[in-house]
Amino acid sequence: MLAVVKTPRTKTTVFEVKGDVPDRVIKYLKRDYDVEVMIDEDEEYVDITETEWFKDMDKKMKPGNYLRVYRENFGYSQAKLGKMLGGLSRHKISDMEHNRRGISKDIAKKVSRIFNRPVEYFI
Repeated sequence: MLAVVKTPRTKTTVFEVKGDVPDRVIKYLKRDYDVEVMIDEDEEYVDITETEWFKDMDKKMKPGNYLRVYRENFGYSQAKLGKMLGGLSRHKISDMEHNRRGISKDIAKKVSRIFNRPVEYFI
């Protein structure tokens, strides 16, 4: 379910609530905030990897881009990832992320295990 809250005069979306939205929350929003609440029961989830946008972006991605994306998604600093990879400096991680330095097969295997992603992403 998707609940979209819009302001009455401008119809500007204030926020969206996704997932199971209890009826009491919807009533609360309508009553206390005097807003229009739109309910979409048929929200369809799409596997992003199947979209044309993702396929196009995937072609442009280089190993360093994947390294940066996964590091940031896991909340690791460059220094922390460097330590996890056996004591690499933050500077070396930065160079790999910016594709100024290649990622060796050994490092790619370690990164693959850390992020649980195919090693091919990082080679």
